[in-house]
Amino acid sequence: MLKKISKTLLVIIIAAVFLSACKSDWNVKVDLKPEERVKIEKAIETSMGIIKEEQSKGGTGKAMSYVSLARSYEKLGDREKAIKLYKDAIDYGIFASAVHHNLGRLYEKVGEYNLAVKQYVILTDKFNEKNYLYDTTWAYIRGKNSEDADKYYKMWQSYSGKTDASAEKAIKQLTINN
Repeated sequence: MLKKISKTLLVIIIAAVFLSACKSDWNVKVDLKPEERVKIEKAIETSMGIIKEEQSKGGTGKAMSYVSLARSYEKLGDREKAIKLYKDAIDYGIFASAVHHNLGRLYEKVGEYNLAVKQYVILTDKFNEKNYLYDTTWAYIRGKNSEDADKYYKMWQSYSGKTDASAEKAIKQLTINN
């Protein structure tokens, strides 16, 4: 038992050193206590087991298992693996709003705003989740696209009946700078 725990900690330490050496937005340094890392590693193992079991039965895996697994990798700072898992889930035919939402959120974190927009548009168009018009607006703002940001802001405003001074200011500033 102690030997297994030592091996697990060694793997975690090696992974942490590797992740901390990566300087891209796709992987980030995270400060976790050893027991938190072990807990995340166990969650990864459990989710992978559920996915493999489902696939061995001819299924695609359960959407929430992919979400759980990807979130675990994100907690470890491995956004690249998290993004790949969400993309794999979609490729396997899993059509769940949580997959598209989290993939869009991760794309924003790594500066891939056009890819984030694609996920948010799927949420608004195919899932009819109009609140994502606001997320789309901000993805366009962060991607420096004032025309589409303004378009989606107006759609969100029409849908929600709300206004957002910070979004209006950001769109106005983008328009001035372009």
